[in-house]
Amino acid sequence: MKIIPLFLLVLSLVACKKDSNENTTGPTASPSSNSTAASFKATINGSPFQADSIFAVLNLDTTASFHSRLLGIAGFGISHIVACGFEDTTISTNIPLGTFAFSGSTSASFFEYYRIVMPDTLDEYENVDGTFIITSRDQANQKVSGTFHVTFFDYVTNDTVKIMNGIFSNVHYSVNY
Repeated sequence: MKIIPLFLLVLSLVACKKDSNENTTGPTASPSSNSTAASFKATINGSPFQADSIFAVLNLDTTASFHSRLLGIAGFGISHIVACGFEDTTISTNIPLGTFAFSGSTSASFFEYYRIVMPDTLDEYENVDGTFIITSRDQANQKVSGTFHVTFFDYVTNDTVKIMNGIFSNVHYSVNY
């Protein structure tokens, strides 16, 4: 599904354009006084990864011939970008709890992984298998938490990347109609 790299590009552009902490969470954001700070972390090929910034959006598309809802969460680090989420055919803002699996061409979830080689060069890896789980959500404050694990493959270099023990917690998401 090639809409997902476009999703990551949009996330990157929006995240880079933000001057305020308005819909941004992470170490540089000021967490609200009534909640715990957001986090996005995982183990990438055995090494710890902690996102420096996190961006999330719930996109509801009512313009297509079929409706779609996409929740995407991206963690940005110095040498890695990891994105995950789910897509379905409803337009509800009620984010469901549960497991969304990716296996081959059958998918309710999506994952993107980029290794930053130089400031303007990214190595992109193809998703082979993975699971995205939403464990809690706070609809009133637009926050979501969960876990993920995924395997990627680079068909050019034959490199495999395993992302294990992925956790996103208290991540604020914006709603886009």
